[in-house]
Amino acid sequence: MGKPPQPSDLFNKLSFTLQMTFEPGQKGAFMPPLVNQFVKPDALPTRIYIDASGVQIWQKGGGKLRSPTSEEWDSVALDAPEITFRSEAEGEPKKTFRAANGKWFSVRELVGVVEKWEQEDRVRSDWFGGVDAHHIFFEGVEIGDDGFAFVAWGS
Repeated sequence: MGKPPQPSDLFNKLSFTLQMTFEPGQKGAFMPPLVNQFVKPDALPTRIYIDASGVQIWQKGGGKLRSPTSEEWDSVALDAPEITFRSEAEGEPKKTFRAANGKWFSVRELVGVVEKWEQEDRVRSDWFGGVDAHHIFFEGVEIGDDGFAFVAWGS
């Protein structure tokens, strides 16, 4: 059995930020000398989302960014009828998403799937005792040999 289908190069060249809002006073604490974002241990996001207008594509040479074209938004991001994410949280909860057309995910659709997964899974994360509000910069999706997908987030 070969390696599972992977997201397209175009999809994994996307650059966007996972947005999270919290009640006032719950976010913004820093741990000197680090500049990492922390939230209080009992703080839960009131909203988790990806602003599609902020989605960009890394271009070759020079690290420049540009907005996706409508053709790129509609192009194949994952040539598979479904994708299953597995959490790193205790018990490793899983969730399967199915492509709307039953065959493949468009770039737009897979960005939406990442958003839905993070809305469900991010609250299970742990970053110094609270929800991880620091690793929010999209670095790609990879599907492991076991068939489970994970989203890489940078800081």
